[in-house]
Amino acid sequence: MTTFDPFLASEISDVAFAKNYHSIDAPVSRGDRGDKNKTHAIFAGGDKVVIDRLNPLFVLMGKVNYMGAPGKGQLAKLTNQIAISSH
Repeated sequence: MTTFDPFLASEISDVAFAKNYHSIDAPVSRGDRGDKNKTHAIFAGGDKVVIDRLNPLFVLMGKVNYMGAPGKGQLAKLTNQIAISSH
């Protein structure tokens, strides 16, 4: 649940899929405050059915936001960081 290259997330997903596994990328925002208050914004990319199935775990940390295909969670988080740093 960290931020890394969106293309890497997509590659990981492709390798996992070829081996009958699922992979999602789900970086979080709100740092220490989100940890303490369980209010992370979770940017999830990958198979929506898998993300929905994992939602009971995500809600323990915050709110999951489905962003689309593999890598899109990473892309959304990077965009969020750029927007925050520009303020």
